[in-house]
Amino acid sequence: SSKSNINELLLKSLETISSDFIKNEDGFFFFFSGHGVYKDEPFLLFHEELIKISEIYKLVNDKLKPKNQFFVFDACYSGEKIKSISEQAFINELYTQKLSSKSVNRTIIAATRHDQTATEKKKYQNGTLTYYFIKALLQKDLYNENGFITPTNIADYVRREISLINNFEQIPYTYSEDSGS
Repeated sequence: SSKSNINELLLKSLETISSDFIKNEDGFFFFFSGHGVYKDEPFLLFHEELIKISEIYKLVNDKLKPKNQFFVFDACYSGEKIKSISEQAFINELYTQKLSSKSVNRTIIAATRHDQTATEKKKYQNGTLTYYFIKALLQKDLYNENGFITPTNIADYVRREISLINNFEQIPYTYSEDSGS
């Protein structure tokens, strides 16, 4: 089936990366800009093929075991379905959904919640998330005194700017887990 082809390509890419990758030490960055679909959970659409976002997390963790992970999905319906209101309940729900891993740090930025479409503006020449992700990297005030910008700073900036510019009709889903560092 065609679905196995995208899985095979992803696996082959991860195998190629793994030859120079130091497990439990190196970081991994994944950026997708394209179409998303929600069918009980978020999927990314590669041409005509769908792949579960949760499968991407699993493959990356199983094949590479990165210490730090940073995922960005500029696609419709790409955020998780979160029912909880309180921050602790939100975190517990993520653990229940098994999206957290044993990595020291994981940051996820998705263009939308699970029930929203992502915007794209001609003047941006990209999806709105991609535009503001790049804009965040150019914001000098987001960098610390050592010249570093954290995934959390990027996520906070992107969520704030996109939510405001779209009058809260597109609210990016962001999640950051930082344990032990």
